[in-house]
Amino acid sequence: MASTGAAEASSLTFHQCLAAAQLCRALGEQSAGGWFLKRQAKLSKSMRLDQFDNGYWYTTELKEFAEAIGVPSANKLRKDELEKAIRLFLEAGKVE
Repeated sequence: MASTGAAEASSLTFHQCLAAAQLCRALGEQSAGGWFLKRQAKLSKSMRLDQFDNGYWYTTELKEFAEAIGVPSANKLRKDELEKAIRLFLEAGKVE
């Protein structure tokens, strides 16, 4: 029964971390080593390619942005495919 208590404690810690991460995301911040940093800028049509490449983007953000710029079937693409399509858009200024 001691192992069950340890599993419950681990689960509780996980859920606390998950709740904290969701709160940070809602506030537009992310944690890095215990310090809270302002979240990077949002995806935009005018961002530079290096800004895109140096950022971390959630798949949901990529899908929303890809739809906004007119990438066909954006909801069906994998994350790497979305990144490629967005890179092409940022380089060329249009969806190819």
